[in-house]
Amino acid sequence: MRVPFLLNGSSCPVQQQGPKRASSKSGSSSRKETEPIQAGPTAEKPHGCFCGRAFAKKEHLKRHNMLVHENVRRFTCHTCNLRFGTKQNLAVHVETEKHKLRVRVLEQQRVRR
Repeated sequence: MRVPFLLNGSSCPVQQQGPKRASSKSGSSSRKETEPIQAGPTAEKPHGCFCGRAFAKKEHLKRHNMLVHENVRRFTCHTCNLRFGTKQNLAVHVETEKHKLRVRVLEQQRVRR
């Protein structure tokens, strides 16, 4: 189960209600106002990228640049001929039904030969 990331530092997984916007003429709006996320390097995250993201470790910045900006895909599924940026994404793909179906089809083709 994923726990939502809370910007206010609260350990409670239930989001706290912020101030509501004034209602418009067409109806009331229940969306809450949120504070903008600060971008760029800070004391806790000194390694900043030109896109505004900041990271605590230099290797995280390098990985971000490779995956997001350079579009490097080092991990390949040789069965489906698909490429992935991380080993974890390849592992998730291998567990999908689409991949398993492709493997079964290829195995049946090999048996017939």
